[in-house]
Amino acid sequence: MMNDVTQCSAPSAVEPFYATTRINQPVALFRGRVDIVGRGTTERYRGGVVLDWLPSPTIRSWVYGEASQLAIDAAMDTPDVEIVPRTPPRSVPRQARTTRAGPRRGAQTTFEADRLLTGVECGNPAAALSHGVLHLANFPLLHGRPVAWPDGGVGPGRLLLEGGGWTVVLDRVQGARQLHDALRAIGGFAFTHAARVERTSGGTFTTGELAAVVEALTWFCWLCAEARCGPMLPVGFDQRGRAAWSRWSPTRTESFPTARTWLDTVHAGEAEALFPTFMQRYEDPYWRQVIIHAIDYLIEAGRPSTLERAILLAQVLLEAVSYSWLVVERSRLSHARFRRHHAAQNIRLMLEDMGVPVAMPTALPALAAVRDGAGHRLDGPQALVHQRNAIVHRRAPVRTTDYAPLIDAQRLGAWYAELAVLRICGFTGLYGSRLSDNVWVGAVEPVPWSSEPVPLE
Repeated sequence: MMNDVTQCSAPSAVEPFYATTRINQPVALFRGRVDIVGRGTTERYRGGVVLDWLPSPTIRSWVYGEASQLAIDAAMDTPDVEIVPRTPPRSVPRQARTTRAGPRRGAQTTFEADRLLTGVECGNPAAALSHGVLHLANFPLLHGRPVAWPDGGVGPGRLLLEGGGWTVVLDRVQGARQLHDALRAIGGFAFTHAARVERTSGGTFTTGELAAVVEALTWFCWLCAEARCGPMLPVGFDQRGRAAWSRWSPTRTESFPTARTWLDTVHAGEAEALFPTFMQRYEDPYWRQVIIHAIDYLIEAGRPSTLERAILLAQVLLEAVSYSWLVVERSRLSHARFRRHHAAQNIRLMLEDMGVPVAMPTALPALAAVRDGAGHRLDGPQALVHQRNAIVHRRAPVRTTDYAPLIDAQRLGAWYAELAVLRICGFTGLYGSRLSDNVWVGAVEPVPWSSEPVPLE
C-alpha cells in the first residue's frame, strides 16, 4: 500500500530523446539521404549520423553505396570533398534502431566511408522553444527527490535546479543503476541522466539561449562531479511539443571516473542550493572565465595522473583565484601590491579572507614535519608552495622512497582548491572534506565560513 502511494506521488521522469541501454553503445542520430559534395558535383547515397563513444565521444557521418571517383575521394578524406547528411530542415529525426549498414548486396564495386562532424545543427535554428531536453553521460547517481520511471520503478533520482531564470529538472534514466555499475566495473560511456530545461517564467527561448544553458550546466556538472561529464545533444521542443532543433556536438566527456568530490551522494540538496549562486557568478563575463579555468584545474588537482602535476595545478588555481578575490572582488590589495607579494602570502591572505583555516591540518602529519631552508615550521599555504617549488626548481637529484609529504601536499592543495571555488560560487552548505578520515557516504560538515552547526551523525 505504501509503495502504491509513493508511486502515485512521484512525478514521472524526464523522457530522453536519445538513449543507451548498455555502455559504449553507439547512438544512431539519423539514417537517410547523405550527399557527397565536391568539385561542383553532388552524388546521393544512403548513410547516417552516429555518436560513437570510443575512444572518446565523437559525431560521425557515414555513407555507403556503389563506388565512383567522388566516393573514393570521400573515402580517402580528400580535403575538398564533403560528406553532407540531409537532415530534415524543420524537425529532428528520432533515434534510429541501427547505427550503420553495409553496402548493398550484388553491387559490383562498393565503398563505405565516414567523416568526423563538429557542431552540426539539425532542424530549425530560428524556432521558438518551450523546453529543451539534454542528455548527460557518466554523471554520478545522487540521492535526490523521488521520481517514477516508465517500468513502474520509483527512486530518489531527481535534482531540481533553479537559477539564472531557468529551471532544470535532472533525472536518472531508467536502468541508470545497472549502467552505473557496469561503468564502475570497466569504465566507458553511457547516458545516465536526462534533463528538461525551461524558463522559470514559462516563456519561450531561442536555440542560442538553450545552447548557452548547456554550456553553463556543463561547468556546473563538472564542479559537482569533479569530473568531465556534462550534458550533450540538446533537443529543443516548440510550443506544440515537436522536436524542432538539436545540436549534434558532444561536450568533452571522460570515461567514467571514480573521483572523490565535495558533493556527497546522499546530500543532493547541496547541489540544488549551489546552482542559483553559481549561475549568478557565471552570468558575469569576468567571473565566468575565472570559474571555467578554476573548475578545469580543480579536476586535475583532485584526481591526479601524478602527485606532482596535481600539486602544480592546485597552486595555479589558487594563485589565479587569489588575484580575482583579493584585487577584483574584495579590493584588499592593489594590482601592484599583489605582484610584490610571494605566492604563499597571497594564497594565505585569500584563504583567511574567505574563512578557510591556514594552520597546518593535523590530518597531514608528513607535511607538518617539513621545514623550510632555515628550519622553520610552515603553515598550510607555505607548505604547499614549498612542495611546488621543490618540484619546479629541482636543483639536485632527489632519491627518496618517502612520498608521504607529496601525498599530503596533494590532499591539502585539492582541499584548498575545492573550498576556494565553492567560496567564489557562494556556497554555504555541507560538503565532504578531503581531510576527513571518515570517507563513508553521508559524512559531511559545514564549509568553514558557514555559521551552521555541525550536523549530528
